[in-house]
Amino acid sequence: MADPQIVCLHGLGRHAQDWDPVVAGLRSFGEVSAPQMGRGRYADSLSTTQLRPGTVLVGHSHGALLALGLASGSASVRGLIMTGGFYPPARNDQSYAATVGDYARHRVAVAKTLVSQRARPRRGGMSSLASMAALGVRPERFHRLAAGVRVPVLVVHGTEDHYVPIGFMHAATRRYPAWDVAVLAGAGHNIHVDQPNDWLDITTPWLRDLR
Repeated sequence: MADPQIVCLHGLGRHAQDWDPVVAGLRSFGEVSAPQMGRGRYADSLSTTQLRPGTVLVGHSHGALLALGLASGSASVRGLIMTGGFYPPARNDQSYAATVGDYARHRVAVAKTLVSQRARPRRGGMSSLASMAALGVRPERFHRLAAGVRVPVLVVHGTEDHYVPIGFMHAATRRYPAWDVAVLAGAGHNIHVDQPNDWLDITTPWLRDLR
C-alpha cells in the first residue's frame, strides 16, 4: 500500500512552522504538508475535497478539532492524531456549571501568570477560546463529530497542559475505547514544539502500525 499523505493542522493563533521540529520524522511515513490556516473562517481553509485517499490528519489544539471534523464520516481519511486537543469540560462528580466555572478560573489564573511574566499573547487566542467554548457549552457537538470517526485515532496529551486539563481529555476519550491514548508526564500544551523527540517516540510506532 502506498505511503499516506500526512496533513498537519496548527492551532488558532499558532503557525504552520510549529510542525517543523517533527516534519523529518513524519516524512518516513509519507508526504507531509502543513498549511498555514488563514484568519477568519478557519474551518473553511481546508475541506475534505482537498484530502487525497489515505490521508492521515494530525491536529494540534483547535487544529485537532478541525481534523476531527474532517475525519468524521470521511472516506479519504486513513488515520487521525490529535495532540493537545480541546475536549469538553469534564463534569466528574460536580455539576456541569461548576466544572465550567473551575475551567474559567483556571484560564484566568493562566492569563494572570502570562501578564505577570509580560508574555505577549498569541494572535487569535481569544477567537480560539471562544470557538472552543462553544463546544464546551454544547459538548454534544464534539461527541457528534467524534462518533462519526471510523478510522484509527491517536490522542496525545501532556499532564501539564494548562489550556486543556488532562481530566477533560480522559473524560471524553473514555467514550471511545477504540482510540489509542498516550499521556506524556510533565508535558504541556505544545508537545510537538517543546518536546519533538518525545512526541515522535509516541506517534512513530502508531504510524508504523497504521501503515
